[in-house]
Amino acid sequence: MIIRLLPLLLLALALYWLYRRLAALPAPTRRIWLMRIAVGTFLTLLFIAFVTGRLNWLGALLMAVIPFVTGLWRWLNRGLSLLRIWKSMGQAANPLHAAGLHLQTDATDGDVLAGPHAGQTLSSLAHAALEETLTYFQAHDAAAAKLLRLYLLKRFGPDWQGSPLHEQDTNDMSLAEARALLGVAEHADKQTIIQAHRKLIQKFHPDRGGNDYLAARINQAKALLLDQLESQNQ
Repeated sequence: MIIRLLPLLLLALALYWLYRRLAALPAPTRRIWLMRIAVGTFLTLLFIAFVTGRLNWLGALLMAVIPFVTGLWRWLNRGLSLLRIWKSMGQAANPLHAAGLHLQTDATDGDVLAGPHAGQTLSSLAHAALEETLTYFQAHDAAAAKLLRLYLLKRFGPDWQGSPLHEQDTNDMSLAEARALLGVAEHADKQTIIQAHRKLIQKFHPDRGGNDYLAARINQAKALLLDQLESQNQ
């Protein structure tokens, strides 16, 4: 009996995992993945029906379940939206979130929520598309532009020279941005911060092919985090 129920249990766990993964995605990206999953499921069923000679049976089944699938789709979208709203209540003050961009905590990727490339991830965008997105954010969303410049700094380093990276930039840096730049966790200790800084500065120092701007930002991130630790220990 337990052996017979095992596939159903595994399927339920897989669906729950998929639900949680989809809930963590921005709405545009989530819709894309839902469509991909639906198309992939349909093609898989079609292939199985073709191999087993049950295409007629599959057609009848699809006609029967279309109303159910439509209702399930609406329920899933509504549930994911409500879950995302609930999660966003705890993330409203997260400085790595802006109206047009959701940046990962290590600044190695992010989801574009507005602009000409909305619904795509930063890592999937080419050089020209990133420049276009940055130009859009500079005109419509200053907070998203600042986050995108942080991502560009992490991804391209000195290779981004001559781009709009330095335009409208400021000397302000939040603690979250400093942690993202160095790639350390929120509660990183002094030694971890120093090691992360040393690794980055060796890569981006002007003497090693970097430039003064990159080195200054890395040093600023280290100083900001160490000052924060010192103030907490007082």
